Amino acid sequence: MTVDQRLTAAREYLGYARQVKVADLPELALQRMAAELRRQLGQVLALLGEASEVLASALADAADYREQRATKPCATCEATASDICPDHEADFDLSDSYLALAAELGIEVQR
Repeated sequence: MTVDQRLTAAREYLGYARQVKVADLPELALQRMAAELRRQLGQVLALLGEASEVLASALADAADYREQRATKPCATCEATASDICPDHEADFDLSDSYLALAAELGIEVQR
């Protein structure tokens, strides 16, 4: 099954489970439903784990790119009193923003 198929299956089963009146089901049916919900939850959590690894890598790459770009002075940087032009200052800010977003999402970024 692809990622999209697994997510679709989980959404569909959850939609079904929300409509079921559990008081009307026999105990065996409730046990089966609980088992299926646990299985679907496990699949979704695994997908979220995979996605967070990709997002962590993307945020680290973006932060590194902006930081490297910001540390290469240009003619405008050299002409300013602060030795950094507004464009390069914005690069540092974006790098910090990417790392802050990762922290907010609870994603550890390896640099």
